Amino acid sequence: MLFFGMIKPTKGLDVLLKAMQKINAQVIVAGRVRKQSMSDYTEAFSDLKKQGKLVTDINYITNEKRDLYFKSADVIVLPYTKIYQSGVLLMAMSYGIPVIASDLQPNLELASEIDCMEFFKVGDHLMLERVMSSLLANRDRRDVLRKNGFSVLESSHNWNKIANSFKQIICR
Repeated sequence: MLFFGMIKPTKGLDVLLKAMQKINAQVIVAGRVRKQSMSDYTEAFSDLKKQGKLVTDINYITNEKRDLYFKSADVIVLPYTKIYQSGVLLMAMSYGIPVIASDLQPNLELASEIDCMEFFKVGDHLMLERVMSSLLANRDRRDVLRKNGFSVLESSHNWNKIANSFKQIICR
């Protein structure tokens, strides 16, 4: 699994780390810290690393490393506690990575027309644990989310379609 992007309180890394305690999988945490001390995560990082469940890259992530991390992930987890929009979510879909996200309104809106991600209640690490376990065990479900994620990008976030829409507005 992958947790990617800026590490700050609203990204919910603490929720993911709690959920990982009983999961039989490995998570990559990649990104740089913003306005927060990594000391908040020291104990959880140490425990998960001892169990072989955690790989960390707490730095600026180059495009090459980003490609490596995204291509190696079976699932991306976005346990955000507050968000307006997520570039990481759209990027994950563009890589064909199934998404597990908190049930914040912007995430729900993106999935309102098509089943393209799994949700859990904001801050509920036990529910996140159940959703992660279920999705990791179900390859068919991951394939559905992957396919539907591409459909969402094609229908709503395709640059050619967006440019044509602007062209029609401007050329009236």
